[in-house]
Amino acid sequence: MEDKWKKLKDSLELEEYPLLYYFKFIIPNEEEKLNHLKSKFSAEGADISLNYSKSEKYVSVRIKEVMMSAQQIIDAYISVGEIEGVISL
Repeated sequence: MEDKWKKLKDSLELEEYPLLYYFKFIIPNEEEKLNHLKSKFSAEGADISLNYSKSEKYVSVRIKEVMMSAQQIIDAYISVGEIEGVISL
């Protein structure tokens, strides 16, 4: 496991699960990429909110979802990281 993921996982393992976790990403305002990002999370269980930049070139995506483990959170970040142009905050 990469060092950055190990540090995050170590920190997340101190939490009690299940946990309502807040993800935040910035993504280019492209429908295909936005749909791909949304598909990485539960359609029923995730609360997704969007905030467009002034120029509407980018979208800030905030996702709240109940996660069952630290590894599930890490896996979500890794999966979303495969989408070109996504910035994880």
